[in-house]
Amino acid sequence: MMIYKFLPRRIYLLIWFILLVATAFMFNSYILFTIKDKIQVNIINVSELKSGCFNGKDIDSVEGLSVFLNFAMLNKNKMCRQTYDLFHSVYNVRIKYTQIYISSTFRERLQKWLNSDQSLMRSAENQSLVFIDNLYSHESVVFNQVRSNRPGVSSNGTSVYLQELMLSSKEGCDFCSYEKYTAFDSFGFMKSKYAVIVSNAFKIEIFHGMLLWFQHDYKRISEVEYMSGINLALKWFHKTHSLIPTHDYRIMYWDILPKASASQVHPHVHLTLGDYSYYSKWNSMYHAALRYFNENNGSDYFQQLIDIHDLLGLVFKFGNATLLIYLTPQKEYEVLVISRKPCQDFFRLSYYTYQVYINVLNEYAISSGYVFPKLNSNSKLELPMMLRMVSRGPADNMRSDISSFDLFGTANVNSDPFKLMKKVHSYLVESMKNIFQLDEDWSQEH
Repeated sequence: MMIYKFLPRRIYLLIWFILLVATAFMFNSYILFTIKDKIQVNIINVSELKSGCFNGKDIDSVEGLSVFLNFAMLNKNKMCRQTYDLFHSVYNVRIKYTQIYISSTFRERLQKWLNSDQSLMRSAENQSLVFIDNLYSHESVVFNQVRSNRPGVSSNGTSVYLQELMLSSKEGCDFCSYEKYTAFDSFGFMKSKYAVIVSNAFKIEIFHGMLLWFQHDYKRISEVEYMSGINLALKWFHKTHSLIPTHDYRIMYWDILPKASASQVHPHVHLTLGDYSYYSKWNSMYHAALRYFNENNGSDYFQQLIDIHDLLGLVFKFGNATLLIYLTPQKEYEVLVISRKPCQDFFRLSYYTYQVYINVLNEYAISSGYVFPKLNSNSKLELPMMLRMVSRGPADNMRSDISSFDLFGTANVNSDPFKLMKKVHSYLVESMKNIFQLDEDWSQEH
């Protein structure tokens, strides 16, 4: 016990030094191991996880997602455990089962709604409810496939309605005669070959413009016309920011057709330049990313979203842009397009996403919102370039698609993300395989 008393002082100090170094090494090793363990989910390889846990099988429904996650949780395979951890770093999934009991009188009516499909009848009697919650953005959704068959959800007369609407609305259209019937800002109208930007007569910001294409029918806007309009919008943001440099939050909104709350049928996109912060729902996404960054060792929330959706087969990539079939949609058929900054890849993929709605899903009433990274900021904590797009329901069905559930509760959506992805992917692969070079110079004023 007292052996140190009999050692020379130099040897005594050397022993203490060795013990100190050894202790420090062990402590640092523990810290490094702990940190590595914490961020393990953030350094995984998505391709390895796909091959290591999915075994070449695809998840084909939201119900299948719940089953797969239970399998991954119980599986001893390291890749499966990492898959489970990756998903639950952002999301939580719950599934519930419920039954209804149908009287003979109501059964006859229900069968009529379901076209006497016995499979749908069984699903109606034994319903599954899948809840998905985003732990950071606090977005939540409940999926119940049976709800898509309730009365008043679908319509069969949309094509005739649209044809008549385009013809009747063109006569006397304010936006077709924008020089006579629209306002302008101090710098006047901004024009390109295919579009013009006017001032909104009823503003929500100091600078609130409207991008109008010269084409009256939005379904006939070509890729070249769309990109020309977007290029003009980028120049408008550059111009207005030069006039009011304290405003550096850029937002665009596009509602298509009266069903989607458009005040006029002629295609028009709202452009706003704001200050203070991102607008409300975009700000929620910003704070979700900020909180994720702080709680997960500086990890990129949006990259994590992409990785999770990629892992589940819910992404389509085009150059520097990625399309996600969003796991917590707030309305039917929600799609998210994302890139680090505004670029041709992003907007071209966005154009073809609109074409998916029109040509594949036959969803013509559309609401969409674009958010840009904050100007004059190099911070990775700012929002990336994003587009969120949803269907607003059958264009000729004036029943509102917004209910108390949407306003005060959780979103309930009938379109299954995994089934939607198959349609989206097939169309985009075919449509974008022979994509051409744009002639118009692309704005560098991002």
